[in-house]
This record gives sequence, structure tokens and C-alpha cells, in this order.
Amino acid sequence: MAHIDDGEAPIDALVREIREELDVEIDLSEAVRILRSWPQQDLDIEIWAVGAWIGDVVNAEPAEHDRIGWFTAAELGGLELAHPDIADACRGALHLFGQ
Repeated sequence: MAHIDDGEAPIDALVREIREELDVEIDLSEAVRILRSWPQQDLDIEIWAVGAWIGDVVNAEPAEHDRIGWFTAAELGGLELAHPDIADACRGALHLFGQ
């Protein structure tokens, strides 16, 4: 899960975090923001669907992530996520790209 640095725009945080954690440059013209907020839990989460990038996706932060992988919408329910509603938001993002 990415965190926004002080004074950083959310889109800049997305680009930075993807570069730092996956070692790729994303194509912002192929990125779709799916904003989710849970005010009752004091959470403000932005989920982005990114359809194109330059480079090969790798786990560039093995100290932060055990592994990375590609998952279908059906497999999302079995993942340990930061918040249970993230799986539904990701299913919506996959639908945008015809998955």
C-alpha cells in the first residue's frame, strides 16, 4: 500500500511507489483512478487500475513484500489485503480492462 509524502500529489505518489516497488514506469494515459473512502474508519484509499507500463515487473522491495503476482477477480477473495473492501474495488478495476 502506497503512502503519500507531505506535499506530494496522489498521482505523483502512484508513479513513485510503482517505480520503487515494482521497478517500472507506468503509462498514465492507461491509468484509471478508483477512489474509495471509508470515513467511519478514517480511511482514504485510492485504487488505480494501470493498463500499461514500461519495463518488467519485479519485486524491487523484497523487505516490504514477500512476493508479487497476478490474480483473477475470483482469486481476490483469498488474498490478505489491507482492508476487506479492497477486493471489491479491484474487481471493478479488472472489469474496466475486460478481465
